[in-house]
Amino acid sequence: MKHPLALAAMIAASLAAPAWADDPTPEPAYSPTTLTRSEVQADLVRFKHTGVNPWSTSYNPLRHAASVKSRAEVKQEYLAARDEARALAAEDSGASWRGRMASPAPTLLAGRPATAQ
Repeated sequence: MKHPLALAAMIAASLAAPAWADDPTPEPAYSPTTLTRSEVQADLVRFKHTGVNPWSTSYNPLRHAASVKSRAEVKQEYLAARDEARALAAEDSGASWRGRMASPAPTLLAGRPATAQ
C-alpha cells in the first residue's frame, strides 16, 4: 500500500454515506372492499334511480344544493364570526374581548365548607 491515508479516507467515506432500505413490494393500487356483490349492485341501482353518482367524473354536488337561510341571516352570522375571529387573533389573544362579554357568576373553586367540622 502506497497511500494508507487515501485508503482510510475511502473507507470512511463509504461508511458515512446514507443507506436507504425499503420494502421491495409495491403498495396495492386499490383498497379491498368489505361490501358484498349484492350491496354493490344495490348501490348501482340506487344511483341509476336517483341520477346521482358521486364517483362520476361529471358529478357536481352543488347542482342539487339548496339554501335554507336568507341572505340577511348569513350576513349576520358572518359579521358575528368575523368580529369574534378578529378579537381572538388580537395581540392579547382575545382576553379583552372575553372580558367584555357577559359571563355567568364565577365558580367557587376552593373555599371553606358550609358546615365546619
